[in-house]
Amino acid sequence: MAARKLASATGELVVGVGTSQDDLALACQATAQSVKLLLGNSKGGATTSPDRLVRERLLEAAQAAAESSVLLLESCKTGSKSKTLQAQAQVTFIFPYLLVVI
Repeated sequence: MAARKLASATGELVVGVGTSQDDLALACQATAQSVKLLLGNSKGGATTSPDRLVRERLLEAAQAAAESSVLLLESCKTGSKSKTLQAQAQVTFIFPYLLVVI
């Protein structure tokens, strides 16, 4: 669920780049909250698996999604649409793996 919220928030963030500052600020806030939720859920979920490899990969995928989201937020601060789309593509690329692991 947290991965879906983050995917939705990143989409809104990319769309929000060309809109008002208030809309962009709300989208940034939603993305940041989604990242926190994803990291918390991943950490908690990883403790429930008896398989060490599953735990490690889940945490790695969550960390990669968080790092990509930070890049996305940073590119939104600069206002570069092409960098924002590139960062969003990187986040989207990570999610299929993350959704399979969860």
